[in-house]
Amino acid sequence: RELDFGAWDGMAPGDVEGAALARFWDDPDGHAPPGGECWSALVDRVSAALHDLAARPTLIVTHAGAMRAALAVLCGLDHRQAWAVDLPYNCLLSLRVWPGEAPGRRPTGQIAGLYP
Repeated sequence: RELDFGAWDGMAPGDVEGAALARFWDDPDGHAPPGGECWSALVDRVSAALHDLAARPTLIVTHAGAMRAALAVLCGLDHRQAWAVDLPYNCLLSLRVWPGEAPGRRPTGQIAGLYP
């Protein structure tokens, strides 16, 4: 699932109050959308899903936000770095994932390909 944008869900960025949107982009944990989800909650959800993946090639169809959260988890990117990755509509992001070795340890990975 994509980040829960709460009251902003379904709104075009231009329809959201500019200062509130700027605060969110600057600090998505400290300034989540009203009634929405903070960035770290999305990262935690995606991390749990990645941890539960079977060790075989798997196709996951999802939104760019979840893809960016996967990059944060697997490649250690912060929110600015993850959001700087251009993920156009209908792109294919291929990731090589290594499971966490110890209980509770996050998996790691690398970008294997990005196809627009």
